[in-house]
Order: sequence, then C-alpha cells, then structure tokens
Amino acid sequence: MIGQPKCVLTIESCASDSGWSVFQISLGRFAVRQELRPVLGEFYAALDEQVTPDHPQLAVFLQFNQMRNENAGLRLSEHAREWMPEMGLGYEPHRPPPTLWSREDFMNLGIGEMPRELMHQLLLVTADEVQSRRAVNEMAGLGPVLLMRGLVQREEFTKVGNTRFRPMVQDIGLKNFPWLVPLLSLETFRSANAETLQRWACGVTFYLRESPADQAILIASDKPLASALAAAGAKQEKQGVWNWSPAST
Repeated sequence: MIGQPKCVLTIESCASDSGWSVFQISLGRFAVRQELRPVLGEFYAALDEQVTPDHPQLAVFLQFNQMRNENAGLRLSEHAREWMPEMGLGYEPHRPPPTLWSREDFMNLGIGEMPRELMHQLLLVTADEVQSRRAVNEMAGLGPVLLMRGLVQREEFTKVGNTRFRPMVQDIGLKNFPWLVPLLSLETFRSANAETLQRWACGVTFYLRESPADQAILIASDKPLASALAAAGAKQEKQGVWNWSPAST
C-alpha cells in the first residue's frame, strides 16, 4: 500500500516456498496517479543500481496489453526508434498454455462480459542499456514495465524460454512469435518450490514487474533483497515491511 506522506512507497515481503526473496508494492489498478509515477521511476533506478552487481545482465520488456493505459501507447510510438522494440510472448508457467479463442469462449459470455485475455504479448527493448533504462523510467507507473536481470545476456533468456515453453504451446498462431519468456506473478511464486522456479525462471535471477494480476509492483530475487533495499534508501519499519521515499523529500 501507499503510506503517508503520499510519496512514500511501502514494500511488503510476500510468503513463498520458492527460495526467492519476494516483495510487493500494492498500488491498485494501473496506471497509478500522476504524481506517483516519477517516484516509481526513481525507485526503480535506485534499486536496479543496487542489484546490478549480483545480476549484471539486463533485459527490459514492455507488456503490450498494458499499452492501453492512458498514454502508454503514444509514449511507445514516440520512442520506438530509440528503443527498437521486438514483439514476443510472455508465458505464465503456473498456468495452462495460452490458446486462441474458441467458439465456447464466446458462447459462455455473460451480458457485457469480455472474452478471456488471449495472450500476453511482450515488447523487448532491443536497444542498449541506456535506452532500456530510459524506457523503464518513461513507462514507470503506467503498467507496462517488466525488468529482468540475470547472469546471462537477454538473448540467452529468450533462447532458454523458447526451449522450455515453446513445446507446450499447441496453437500454430501462437508458435509464430520469435521468442517466449517467463511472465511471473505472486501466484507463480506461491505455487512453485525452489527446483520448479529455477526451471521456470529460464536464467532470470531478478524480476521487477508492474503486475496487473496482482495490482502491485512485484519484486523478486534469488538472493536476499534486504541489503539492496537498504542501499537503495529504503528503511525497515517492521519485520517484512520497508518504506522508501525519494531523496528529495
């Protein structure tokens, strides 16, 4: 939740049997209110700086389904030349494989009800790290941000994701995406043990996602995050709860 004063972020530890350190910042629906967005951008940058030594390789994705939020799509259009986005597919490893819509999907809809979300398309920022970080800062709080880090380069993330997840996708129309990567949520971490999560993560060791499923920012690492949070300026208020505010406040 958002603490007081309004520029304070409350970072809460989440239970998980995965062996990962998992936190969330509960915000409600994306996009978040206007005044909070630069605060999130500053927090993302501060935390990313601290986790980089343990997780040196960066991959930034933008969640395509979240581009409908406010002016996120316009921002992407304005920066497409610098960011050079490439489209692929996010795979939720704790759920059944994605499928195209069937006749039953529409036959069973209630009045005014929308069909299920078809798939989770992702845009990989293929430009350099400077532009990748700019993309995170520009989109912070709008809902599309997905930042992954690990010990291998982003091309390896996508390669391993393809090897692991593509055989599970049966619909030809969904097999045409050039790559697949893990799309994790709190449900993922709650449903996986350490061995399972290591397999699902595809080489990713740090994960930050503006998660619409959780209505929260998800932060997870295969290493304890307490020291990184402290170094980024967060203060522990009580067991499992940290507060962070910009240095200017």
